[in-house]
Amino acid sequence: MEARIARLESDVAHLRTDVADIKVDLRSLRDKTDMGFAKLTDKIDAVENRLDAKIGASAARLDEKIEASTARLDEKIGASAARLDEKIEASTTRLDEKVEASTTRLDAKIDGLSAQVDHKFNQLKDSLVSAKVWALALYIGLATAMLATMARGFGWV
Repeated sequence: MEARIARLESDVAHLRTDVADIKVDLRSLRDKTDMGFAKLTDKIDAVENRLDAKIGASAARLDEKIEASTARLDEKIGASAARLDEKIEASTTRLDEKVEASTTRLDAKIDGLSAQVDHKFNQLKDSLVSAKVWALALYIGLATAMLATMARGFGWV
């Protein structure tokens, strides 16, 4: 038993030295990482400054080009809009006339269909009424048959 305890103490001592070595390695790795991060941050800042300057110059040039193109396109769009407005007005008057003619024809057809639907609906109502009467008679017949069967089965009759 003593030998086992001594062996366990020895293993624990080895584990402690290994953990201490790992701690030292982690500290040095953390220091190296911090230094690398600082260098990388400096490089990124330098590149960012250079890119900002280039983007600023490019933005100014592009703004001038966009303004010139916008002015030219506004003129072309204005001319095209005027021509299209005239064509649209002519088409609108023609379409209005055709729509009016179609509306009168459709109104007549809809009135005819409405009368037919009303007639069919009235026929359906009549059919439902007769079906209700038939169903009531069938229900009374079934109830009578069941009561007669029960009376015979219980010896009431």
